[in-house]
Amino acid sequence: MSPHAFISLKILSFVVFLIFYEFHFVSLIEVEEELRLTEDEHNKLEMLKMRVGRIRAQDWLKTDLALLRWLRFSRLNVAAAETAFKDNLKWRKINKIDSILREDWSYWEREYYFDCSATDYTGRPVCTGDMSTWDIRQAIVSGKGDELFRYMIKTIEDGYSRVRTAQAMGLNVTQSVTILNMNNFNLVQHGCVQCVALFGRFITAHDKYYPYGTHKVIVINAPRVFEVVLNIVKPLMSKDRRDAIFVFGTNEAEWKADLLSNIPENELTPNFGGTKII
Repeated sequence: MSPHAFISLKILSFVVFLIFYEFHFVSLIEVEEELRLTEDEHNKLEMLKMRVGRIRAQDWLKTDLALLRWLRFSRLNVAAAETAFKDNLKWRKINKIDSILREDWSYWEREYYFDCSATDYTGRPVCTGDMSTWDIRQAIVSGKGDELFRYMIKTIEDGYSRVRTAQAMGLNVTQSVTILNMNNFNLVQHGCVQCVALFGRFITAHDKYYPYGTHKVIVINAPRVFEVVLNIVKPLMSKDRRDAIFVFGTNEAEWKADLLSNIPENELTPNFGGTKII
């Protein structure tokens, strides 16, 4: 190997090392931040672990991180956190959430686009939903409102499942990112009374059964009428959920620059500013 080629190889190796180190370090910070406990939080987490220790549940539902989220959701009230934990298990069992990803969603995925295959620079799963293809009113008036609601719950499980997969691979990510393209959002198909009620039902379930699981919800191509609907449903959201929402208008250059600063271009399809072809 020539000296020039050897030096080039060393430089390339160093660059790869820096990329890996930054990726791992940023991911590690995410876990450390969520698990940075006050003395009171630590003591109450230990109490909660003792109270739910004998309850049968999947291991990932009883990790320190999962239980800590129930504690914070319940404002550090251990009894309330235990109740929330049990309610979640009951809800998952009644609604067969553990098998929801194995159901046939081909119709909904074709007509109501939502994909969770992207990943941002820190390793977080990225889910993208193209609301321009979602005729929510049509689903409701045709008697498929409950199916649509279940599909919406399935999209959350998609993100959570990918977080767990990443953790199993040794990546220290704890949350997912959701991007919603609101192009063609209108009051007839998306903002009707029944539509807003469905959004409200979804937001309530999201906050109650999936607390602190979303890093960001980024809305792009949002027309002004979307802000009207958003302001109607915002009171139903937890502060954590409200703070995680970032809304961009129809200025593509603006939202595209923001997305591509956090997500590789080849991870996003063209309608989200990327080059990925599905």
